[in-house]
Amino acid sequence: MAVAAEIEIELPVSESRALTELVVRTCTKTLELHGEGDPDIACVIADSDRLHNLNKRFRNVDKPTDVLAFPAGEGAGGDIAIALDIATKHAEEAGWSREREVAYLIAHATLHLLGHDHDDDDAYCLMRLAEEEVLEALGYRRTEEY
Repeated sequence: MAVAAEIEIELPVSESRALTELVVRTCTKTLELHGEGDPDIACVIADSDRLHNLNKRFRNVDKPTDVLAFPAGEGAGGDIAIALDIATKHAEEAGWSREREVAYLIAHATLHLLGHDHDDDDAYCLMRLAEEEVLEALGYRRTEEY
């Protein structure tokens, strides 16, 4: 398994390093708990303009989003994109750290790369449980019930 992170926005070196480590740690834990095989995952941390463009180009949705996942094929991994400005705003609104929010988004997207979805109530509940399992394993306490 290879996990790579690219930070497209300007951040202090220590923040970039911490985000890169968070991406690797979260992908690794998600794969450890819910994955099979040896997938490769690439993650880009960008801004909402970049995710807006990706969302419009690949999903035909003309608005920004906090996270996108692009599976490479069953069990093969894929690409993840995170809008750090949106993640920061969501974290502030929820009352938890940006680190926790980014870990949640990475776990969510990694689960999508592994074939999980949330198209109906049962699938939604299963995916939320898997996300919370990853977050708890990383040391983030559950703050809501789903």
